[in-house]
Amino acid sequence: MYKVLNILFLLVTFGCGEVVAGERLSRDDAVALTRKGIALIKAVGRDKAFAEFSNPSGPYAGRDFGVMDMNGKMLVYGENAKMAGKDLKDIRDVDGKAFLKDGIDMLQTVQSGWVDFKWPDPLTQKLARKSVYMERFGEIAVGSGVYN
Repeated sequence: MYKVLNILFLLVTFGCGEVVAGERLSRDDAVALTRKGIALIKAVGRDKAFAEFSNPSGPYAGRDFGVMDMNGKMLVYGENAKMAGKDLKDIRDVDGKAFLKDGIDMLQTVQSGWVDFKWPDPLTQKLARKSVYMERFGEIAVGSGVYN
């Protein structure tokens, strides 16, 4: 009974997402999704939260949502579970911008912010401007992206 109530609490509190996977996130949605992820980590701990972020039928599945350590190692990524464990700090956009490194550097001095870069849009298959909202939570960075 306690387990069922706990799951219901999490679904109501953190939602199954106002935006369905595959739909476009707005900048406000990206901030909200990032903060919901941090709230889930606070509520249930990293292991359980990361399991939920990786759940293929959960609210983070198919989302441009991820968690990485402050060295650039992707810990979990909703859109592509295969990215977990990869060192991505030196990944670059078409202009050579190391955008995740820029985000990590930003989070060394401020709690949150946006990183802009160019990336192929998975819906249009065309190069697009993309923005990722990132927040630092202890020694991890939690973020969610939008295409502009």
